[in-house]
Amino acid sequence: MFVSLFAESFGLVEESCAPYRANSHLQQCSDFKHCPVVAKVKKGGPIGGFFGAASELEMMKEIRKNGPIVADFEPWVTFQLYSEGVYKDKSESSLAHLESEDKEKDALSTLTAKDYGLEWQRLDHSVVIVGWGEEEDGEKFWVCRNSYGESWGEEGYFRIRRGKNDFGIESSPSAYEPLLNV
Repeated sequence: MFVSLFAESFGLVEESCAPYRANSHLQQCSDFKHCPVVAKVKKGGPIGGFFGAASELEMMKEIRKNGPIVADFEPWVTFQLYSEGVYKDKSESSLAHLESEDKEKDALSTLTAKDYGLEWQRLDHSVVIVGWGEEEDGEKFWVCRNSYGESWGEEGYFRIRRGKNDFGIESSPSAYEPLLNV
């Protein structure tokens, strides 16, 4: 949600003027004051209207209709070492009580954070979900752009299991309507 507030207040610039970098901790916003603002956020907010109201299906609808969305999650420390494949929470016992509601492997989940018994969840890393897919074995995943740079993961991207709210990835996604040519 802070992304929305920042974009509403200050605007966004072309990536060619402020390139995507994994290590930007030595840079400051003032380093890019020469970059013209090309967009602001007209309207933004959580998918579903509030924390925990999003589902796999609602996220897919939003991406298909309006493009990439922002998601926050709480990955393990080993996430930094990710190189390829579908990243997933291997502690399946936390999902066991929901398996009966999701019998069909190909079914789209309409489960929300509330269905997982979550009223609040720590989420401390933001990524952009740009799409989704499915492995040959039927495992569903989100395609996400990370901020660690092109040498990390799958050229700066990673895949995370879809429909199971792994690490809270489906708990609090948000979408934004841009205001262009400002």
